[in-house]
Amino acid sequence: IRYAGDEFIIILKKTKPDDVPAVLESINRAFDAFNEKHAVDYNLSVAMGYQVFDIKDRTMDEFMNAIDKEMYKSKRDFYRSARLPEESAAGDA
Repeated sequence: IRYAGDEFIIILKKTKPDDVPAVLESINRAFDAFNEKHAVDYNLSVAMGYQVFDIKDRTMDEFMNAIDKEMYKSKRDFYRSARLPEESAAGDA
């Protein structure tokens, strides 16, 4: 689901929380494979965050804010590991 601009939401039905990291790794591998196959002057990358939603624990806004924080942490970690300017990780406060 397109959430905003270049942000998307993937809803995993009936997925155990322990299985989510493997799903994220699969997505990262797909990006890596695309980058290897299409040799251009840039690489596509993705920053991801995830949370398990339980309507008894929090509101949808709280849930989405938690996911945003995870995603921006992932983006910051990427920029730091690649030693790139963090200005593209705008929105993390």
